Amino acid sequence: MSLEIIPTGAAIGAEIRGADLSQPTHAADFEALENAFNEHGVIFFRNQTLTPEHQLDFTRRLGDVLFNTFGDSHGLPECPGIVVISNVVQEGREIGVRRAGDAWHSDMCY
Repeated sequence: MSLEIIPTGAAIGAEIRGADLSQPTHAADFEALENAFNEHGVIFFRNQTLTPEHQLDFTRRLGDVLFNTFGDSHGLPECPGIVVISNVVQEGREIGVRRAGDAWHSDMCY
């Protein structure tokens, strides 16, 4: 993987190019991603196609996954560590946390 780390130019943040998070990340590349996160505070990856399992696998490399309190009611059945954020209602039931982004962040205290 050939990584490119592009600072946003703002106070925090960098875009990571050249990463395919659906594939195993080699130790050296993962270290570069961690270093970018530590340096820039926020990193983002465009155009990723990830299964819930891919997302959790990558997240677990960063540390223990702390389950959101909404996981019981709005987590994916096969991956309760991933909470659905949606305003869609099906058969009278919200399929996700409807107002998750109303506050300054959507992840509660996590």
